[in-house]
Amino acid sequence: MRFIKSFSTAVVGALLATSAFGELSNVIRSKDELGLSARVDKRVTSIGPNPRSKKFQDFITTYCNKPVEDDCDEPTAKKRDLDVRAMPAGYNEVKMDSFLAAKASDPGLYTWGIGTCVGIAVTGRSNSNNARVKFLAHIGLGLNAKHVNDRFDELSAAVRGQGLTQLQGWILTVDTSLKSDPQYRNDPDLKQEADNLKKTYDDLQHYLQNLVGAWPVVHWTHPFSRTAEMQVNPDGSVTYNLM
Repeated sequence: MRFIKSFSTAVVGALLATSAFGELSNVIRSKDELGLSARVDKRVTSIGPNPRSKKFQDFITTYCNKPVEDDCDEPTAKKRDLDVRAMPAGYNEVKMDSFLAAKASDPGLYTWGIGTCVGIAVTGRSNSNNARVKFLAHIGLGLNAKHVNDRFDELSAAVRGQGLTQLQGWILTVDTSLKSDPQYRNDPDLKQEADNLKKTYDDLQHYLQNLVGAWPVVHWTHPFSRTAEMQVNPDGSVTYNLM
């Protein structure tokens, strides 16, 4: 397919994602730990249709759902990627399509391999030492809006359930302007997909802004040709790096 052939090996690496799904893992294992009901807060999040061409659906199916372990085992995997994938000591890893929430005294949160998927971080303050004040989510786009809505609603319900003040938000996405990837600006398939992705990213940023309130959301971007890692540090600061 011409669309796939137009991508370099670097882009294939940039769009790799894990197939793990949904579990809130070690810091929070269930909504009950947050004092939330089992029913997710279904507030209105109307991310519009984000149609993908058949070419891009095939590309996503082939590469983005490929387990990370397979990538690490390939002889073509770059040493740089393997080095960067080492999680900071003591941090808790956020898997694909999940989020973690932590207290102020808890270790940091970390996720990696962010390609066309989205990294979202939220921090806040509380008078309670038991409140979760650090959140990190890794949201895969799936192939429909409901998937994205559900993942964001889970994060939103967890944040709102803590009654935090001074909320701040960060979102990390691919650079849909293609300014970071001038070599791909003349690829009509990639440009069309970038335009589709922009709508989804803009909607997510809008919903995140509504969640955190007055403090402007920080929007970081990375090239199509690189993945990124994102972390919420123990002190509540948020950082990202290219892989």
